[in-house]
Amino acid sequence: MTIISATTTLLSRADGSAQVTSSDGTTLIASVSGPMEVRPREEQPLRAYLEVLVRPVVGVAGTRERLLESQLVSCLTPIIRLESYPRTCIQVNIQLLTHSRPIKTSRSSPPPPTILSTALNASILALIDASTALRTTVAATDITINKGRHTVVVDVFSGQLVFVDSEGEFTHEELEEALERGKKEGMVRVDDGGDVMVVDEGGGVGEEIRRVVEEKVQRDLRWKDGK
Repeated sequence: MTIISATTTLLSRADGSAQVTSSDGTTLIASVSGPMEVRPREEQPLRAYLEVLVRPVVGVAGTRERLLESQLVSCLTPIIRLESYPRTCIQVNIQLLTHSRPIKTSRSSPPPPTILSTALNASILALIDASTALRTTVAATDITINKGRHTVVVDVFSGQLVFVDSEGEFTHEELEEALERGKKEGMVRVDDGGDVMVVDEGGGVGEEIRRVVEEKVQRDLRWKDGK
């Protein structure tokens, strides 16, 4: 999977937002609100409460959306510096716009495989757009090998594995290959000194996320140049 297009700062009423379209035709918008007031039963004295809500193209959320929400919480919790926002709530909303595959009518059917990776990439960009404190930046990609499909999430700088979700039939060797390919797709390029190299074209998902963030920073700093 590759990112065809990605933009940030789309929604004026959200603290941060991003729209991502992947190579398989999946398009969705992620928005971030917070830190904001938290419901009393969800208040945590030492950290923020992370809430993720997923909305399908049509209809109401079902079991597949609840599963996706759980996966996103598992991915994002160690990345966001929740301890920086005690007694508050950080809310991430995912609105699916299109998908290349027909969405099954059964609410209990699992989400299409690429939605997880696209939703995570959009969430990271929206969190950055909202200036939410993060420990690092991650990138998610889908790797298919024979009958196995894997969503691999890695740190874009170190290549450290953050999360993996696999389905289908695969061997241990195929899983290892998928993790290695996911690492290659997710990392940005660095020089011998450890500095990030600027790549205008090409590269994987990590490079595309870097480019989108760089464009956002340039837009935010235009006022300094009087533009």
